[in-house]
Amino acid sequence: MFVSLTQSIMNDKQLNVLEIEANEPVETYSFNGVPLWPYLRSVILDYVQFRGQSLPFKRTQFPAVRSFFYGCFHWLRSVDFIFIGGASDRILINGRYVHHLLDPIVTRLKSSRYLFIEKPFVPHYPRQALPNRQVVSFVWIWFISFFSRISQAKTALDKMLNGLRTQYGIDHDLVGLVLNFEAQYRVFKWVFKWKMPRAIFVDAYMNYHAAVKAARDLGIDVIEVQHSAIGMDHFHYHAVKSIDPRMYPSHMLTFSGFFSNILSQSSSVFASAQMHNVGRFILDFYLSMPDSDRWKPATLESFSRVVSVSSQITVEKDLIQFICEAAALARDTAFVFVPRNLAFYDYLSKQVEGHDNVFVEFESSVYAVIMASQVHATVYSSTALEAPVLGVPTLLIDRHPNVKIVSSFLKDTSFTRLVSDHESFISACYELAEMESQTIKAEAQFLCDIGYDRRLDRCLKELNYIESSK
Repeated sequence: MFVSLTQSIMNDKQLNVLEIEANEPVETYSFNGVPLWPYLRSVILDYVQFRGQSLPFKRTQFPAVRSFFYGCFHWLRSVDFIFIGGASDRILINGRYVHHLLDPIVTRLKSSRYLFIEKPFVPHYPRQALPNRQVVSFVWIWFISFFSRISQAKTALDKMLNGLRTQYGIDHDLVGLVLNFEAQYRVFKWVFKWKMPRAIFVDAYMNYHAAVKAARDLGIDVIEVQHSAIGMDHFHYHAVKSIDPRMYPSHMLTFSGFFSNILSQSSSVFASAQMHNVGRFILDFYLSMPDSDRWKPATLESFSRVVSVSSQITVEKDLIQFICEAAALARDTAFVFVPRNLAFYDYLSKQVEGHDNVFVEFESSVYAVIMASQVHATVYSSTALEAPVLGVPTLLIDRHPNVKIVSSFLKDTSFTRLVSDHESFISACYELAEMESQTIKAEAQFLCDIGYDRRLDRCLKELNYIESSK
């Protein structure tokens, strides 16, 4: 039976937000006329997810000072389109670090009048190594917002949010976060009034609540590009109460009609948004790649099979330990671990010492590694959905409550297994490695529409962002 062993834990975590939403007057939380709950629910969700996590590197609020000067002269440009995304979503393709969600749209728009505001979740890549170079750092938004906070509102906000923190045990500086959010809202509103773009594209709305709200209040379209397995089990895409539709994007570019239907029918968060099925640039790219150009390291040739492993920052430490322990039971199998964050390099390299069939791959993209494997393993990365589209079966490792986010979409498929211990993991690796790639692709068609360029062009024409050919 395809049931997560951590489902009960998942339900407990869900209640931390949905119970608050159902039982508290969250619609009354506001500051300077801006609804706070859509932002606060995202903050609390992140708090629940990272609570108790020990990360092998220090997370800092502000990146290096050099980020201030990253493409700063591009702030002066006149623009038609603004893109807001994270540096961590850049993938090395043909010698360029491509933001695989947003850069393809920049290219298809064929306009030089754009600005890319990039959040340095990881350090910015050299601009000469980017396919579209009009990129500035989000650090400016952080900096200006920090000194624009209305600090005198602390007392009133603390009174409003104290009951929430106390009753639900939220040991988090909600007041400070709200002050930052409201300040960012004002800064973004000023930026958008100055630039007056036709549209704004984001890679995940929950990372840019202030920008989304500011744009929507000015009547500017906000388009989100689907980045993960979104649906009823992804908390950021499911809410009990719909507070203000302008806190969310007006359009969503989805992987397929399957996800469009899920969001349209079950998500109060995106109830008013328009869905556009465009597929996935990165999957089309690798599906069309000649065999001669694929990643094929000589170090893997001596193994009977290759298992690619995609991680998430919340499970990195636990997952590498699990893989190393399981790999000892399958010496004929290579396990290639692709970390989520480069900051884990030293830690992960040390963990795999002495494990001759476990490799950590930092230079190649996770998709390149998947294409070189016979089985793909992960906990809850969206690659669980993408690997089958590429013809590689998925093995879900039940090491985090969020496994349900992806398992709910794959529970009735023949190319997926859910495991929780080393022995069943290795057994499933052997079993799934025997599946035919074309059989997997055929069954996985519902997960992603193929023909990204054509579908995206049609969408951009429908939105009047590019001219229709006569």
